[in-house]
Amino acid sequence: MQDDDICFGCYNFEHGDIFPDDGLIIYEDELIRCQFEKYPRATGQTIIVSKEHYEDISEMPLELGTYILKMTNRLIELHKEILGEEKVYFCTICDGKRNHLHFQLLPRLKGELGGYGHFVKEEGILMDYHENA
Repeated sequence: MQDDDICFGCYNFEHGDIFPDDGLIIYEDELIRCQFEKYPRATGQTIIVSKEHYEDISEMPLELGTYILKMTNRLIELHKEILGEEKVYFCTICDGKRNHLHFQLLPRLKGELGGYGHFVKEEGILMDYHENA
C-alpha cells in the first residue's frame, strides 16, 4: 500500500480492516482514537492516532498537540490506576514512505527492571485487554 502512496491509517479509518479494533478502543472522538495495541511490546501498550492525516509531528497543528497531551495525561492516570503501571513512556515514530501520525504509550509495570530492553518485549499478545478497555 505504501508503494501505491496509500496511508495505512487513513485507509483503516475509512475501511476498518487493516487495524481492526477488536473491542480494544479505550476512547474516540472527532480528533483522535486511543486503543490498546493488539500485538503489544509492553503490557498495556496504547496507540493514540490522529484522525486527520499528518505525516509526522512537524505537520501537526499546535492545538492538536496540546489536546493529545491532555488526553495522554488522562490515559496515563487510568493506566496507573487500572493496570498498576509504575511509569508510562510516550513516543512517536513515523517512518517509511507514507505515514500517519500516531503516538504510543509504553508502560512499565511495578517490579519490572528499568531500561528499555527490560520492559519492551518481542511483539505479541501479552494480555487480554477487553475487560480493561
